Amino acid sequence: MDAVADIHDFMSNDIRNFAARAVGQLGQRLMQFIRARVANDADSEDILQDVWQQFVTTLEDGPIERVGAWLYTVARNRIIDQYRKPPVASLEALAAELGLDDEAFELPKSLLQDPTTPESGDLRNLFWEQSHTTLAELAGGTASGVRLART
Repeated sequence: MDAVADIHDFMSNDIRNFAARAVGQLGQRLMQFIRARVANDADSEDILQDVWQQFVTTLEDGPIERVGAWLYTVARNRIIDQYRKPPVASLEALAAELGLDDEAFELPKSLLQDPTTPESGDLRNLFWEQSHTTLAELAGGTASGVRLART
């Protein structure tokens, strides 16, 4: 609720009223337009939120003459951006593709805990050294060129 209050204070009454009318008049149709072109509801909602955010930001800079056309153009551009973005594979999907079980990518608990023994500290250091080496090989560089924060 605080975010809504912040937006309320940030926007002038004219912009707030104009944006509320646009949402009321075009919101449902714009969402249908996006959902018809995007694979899942979560992505559709993200795109719609991006469109409304850009709408409010643009209204602060000045009026928009053809609001409906502007909103649909921004939505179409966001949809295109969504398709251009490389797909992100989940670790579960990668494990299934490689024929591994679900636990294949889980970190051992000893890596996530504080090193209470010299052995657990050594195991953690070995893990990070191997991780750096592997990342450097994937990047085509040397292990010294890759820096990761150790926890």
